[in-house]
Amino acid sequence: TPQQGALLYSQYCQSCHKENGDGVTGTFPALSESQLVNGLPQPLIQTVLNGTNSTIAMPSFSFLNDEQLAAILTYIRSNWKNRATPISPDDVKQLRK
Repeated sequence: TPQQGALLYSQYCQSCHKENGDGVTGTFPALSESQLVNGLPQPLIQTVLNGTNSTIAMPSFSFLNDEQLAAILTYIRSNWKNRATPISPDDVKQLRK
């Protein structure tokens, strides 16, 4: 549900990516108008499931279940200036290792 996505975002993502999805320049990337967020679902799902080891490391959120991840990702893809398609729990399940 949108409420679940908003709640989970506030618990796990907001501290870095901020309430408005703008991130922190040079530290935490913006989610608003992000190519990763608005592009194909698979790279975004993989990033959140596996984390990144780049200069700006992001932890893995694989401890969240498929429904929770789908809710967060759908929330991110449909808020601020983002207008991407929803992500389903099945989409997440297919990419979980």
